[in-house]
Amino acid sequence: DLLLCRGDTTVEEVRSMIHLWAGAAAHGRGEQLFCLAGVDTLPYECQRRAAIQIRLALQRGVETNLLIVSGPSPHQHLTSQLSIYKFSLELPPLQTLQKVGEELSSKFFPVRTYLSARPGAGKSFQVRLRAQQEVCRYVHFPVFQSAECVPRLYETFASLSGVDAVESAAGYDGLPELWHFDVQATVRED
Repeated sequence: DLLLCRGDTTVEEVRSMIHLWAGAAAHGRGEQLFCLAGVDTLPYECQRRAAIQIRLALQRGVETNLLIVSGPSPHQHLTSQLSIYKFSLELPPLQTLQKVGEELSSKFFPVRTYLSARPGAGKSFQVRLRAQQEVCRYVHFPVFQSAECVPRLYETFASLSGVDAVESAAGYDGLPELWHFDVQATVRED
């Protein structure tokens, strides 16, 4: 469930979303992700009430996932009130990603690593272009928890049994697949 907040989003709409999130586990929806996006656009009083309601639910032991998304606005009351729950994503060093790509290439099948220290350098464009040129099905894997990415990628490829597994990875139409593991702090949908 997602509530995309705007300046005219009412206290009742936000309260209703928080109530759905807090009671999700009791109604068999505890594995679902709930999201309040654009909370920085909400009026101060609405953010204040939401922070109180969320804090009380967390104190009661609510464990359902709630993602709060806020833009770079100076009006960050809700996120500042819940800052102890904030997390930051740390990417592995570029050299580590390149080394993993080289190791996967040498042990399993060809892997190319596109690296750049800055976003918008054209890495994703190059991967999509390659998929188009080689007539491959493009499969996008946005990776948000990059600290766990490297060991999990290695485990995934280590579980494949060489050529047979690669051939079976081809889709139902027989096209080979190009897998794009998009590891970055923020993943944008085109």
